[in-house]
Amino acid sequence: MSAPQQSLTVSLLEDIPKLEACRLEWEKVLAASAAERPMQSPLWLLAWWRTFGHQDGRRLKVWTFRVAGRLVGLMPMLLRSHRHFGVLPMRRLELLGSGEREQDEVMSEYLGPIVASGYEEIVAEALLTQLASKDLGWQEILLSALERDAPAVAALIAALDRKGWLWQCGPATRCPFIRLPTRWDDYLSALSRQERYWAKRTIRDFLDWAGDAWSVERATTRSDLSRGRAILIELHSQRWNKDGKPGVFSSPHFLRFHDELMLRLLEENALDLCWLSVRRRPVAVLYNIVWHNRIYSYQGGRATDVPKRVRAGIVLHLEAIKRAIDQGREEYDLLGGDVRYKMQLASHERTLVNIRVVRPGLTETARKVLERGRAFVREVRGLAVADGARSG
Repeated sequence: MSAPQQSLTVSLLEDIPKLEACRLEWEKVLAASAAERPMQSPLWLLAWWRTFGHQDGRRLKVWTFRVAGRLVGLMPMLLRSHRHFGVLPMRRLELLGSGEREQDEVMSEYLGPIVASGYEEIVAEALLTQLASKDLGWQEILLSALERDAPAVAALIAALDRKGWLWQCGPATRCPFIRLPTRWDDYLSALSRQERYWAKRTIRDFLDWAGDAWSVERATTRSDLSRGRAILIELHSQRWNKDGKPGVFSSPHFLRFHDELMLRLLEENALDLCWLSVRRRPVAVLYNIVWHNRIYSYQGGRATDVPKRVRAGIVLHLEAIKRAIDQGREEYDLLGGDVRYKMQLASHERTLVNIRVVRPGLTETARKVLERGRAFVREVRGLAVADGARSG
């Protein structure tokens, strides 16, 4: 149901102290929204700005929307120059929490407008009115990792259509998740016959190998956090180094962001950093976030020198799911990615999308020419490879 057509007061915040001053109001709006996620919280986005805000000429652009002085909406964005294909600069508005360099990406998901339920339509209209201002000087807007079915996102898409703006919507990723039942056996019963067998076999193979000499530990103190952090970095790196890749924790910016975030999550009792040990040696680790009775499984790692049939990482996920059920949690969200194990564990999924809005002009025309040229080169290379394969 839409909010009454009340007059909105819109402000643009362009410095971090003013945004930090809104923290408590921001938290209230997020809690009153229809799609509350940790990646939209001040805890996450302020840590992100402190880590990445100084890079690439980023300038803060955060719109706040108030009714009778009360904050009912917030759109956290920034303005910077982005080079398409490494050569063509365009002034881009994008969401806080997105647009890092590939080697530093924290992969924030469920981003977008933060709007109290019932105010989505009037905030979307007011936002587009603000974005239409030529004073901002943007040439494109990129909104990444939006939850397609979130009411604030749906209202924004409808407003874009009504105003006839040039925009595109494309898939970003899928987020598999589990709507948790009240009993562990009910979770297993809800799986397909094949996936249920796989889950039970995974547990059985692990117990055959580990016997009774296993335990799950959790970070509850700063000392625990320090130990868990080291285990997370080590086991995550092991997993990726095996494939010849460095892993995300090799980035100092990624590490700096999560060092701040994990400590703040611990202080707010929202961190579930846990590791599975066998004969006192950690063999799997999970970095989960507890947020308003939901679990978000953000990152993990596993030892690579255990027997192949022993899926220690999956065992730890199953233990975390069982614990979440015992605690009466609503969901266990595996976040983005079409990774096979996520699909095997999950019962549902959400679709995330990217929206690109563009102002027509010579720069956009040049970008399209470059895009077509690159596609043509790829096609020619593909034909040459195929021709070479046939002649060989």
